[in-house]
Amino acid sequence: MASPGKIQEYGSQASDTIAAKLFNFDVGKFAIKPEHSNWLNNVVAPKLRDGGSLTIIGLASRTGSDDFNMLLSHNRLRAVVDLLRKQVPNNFKVAFEVAKGERAAMYAGEMDGVENETWRGVIISV
Repeated sequence: MASPGKIQEYGSQASDTIAAKLFNFDVGKFAIKPEHSNWLNNVVAPKLRDGGSLTIIGLASRTGSDDFNMLLSHNRLRAVVDLLRKQVPNNFKVAFEVAKGERAAMYAGEMDGVENETWRGVIISV
């Protein structure tokens, strides 16, 4: 049985800003899970419809090669942007996007070869 997608919302000083990590993507995959999709459609899409812009960072855990994880983190962020473009066809601005691969996990002290669901995801701000 597949494990659910998880969302960790971050507090924000600006009441009109949403920031969160969508994580627990399947290992080696970039398909958006239903929990992520529902949250994006219900929470993020309305902000983008109202003229908001998106900042997104793609992440990967430390299993797999560096090159594979860089591409994987890019594909995860692109999957989120593509889903939102279908839901919000107003050509919203992507203010910043970067694929970090496994670098963020490495800088946080995660050991190489260790699988951790918190790094299999994206961080977004709208």
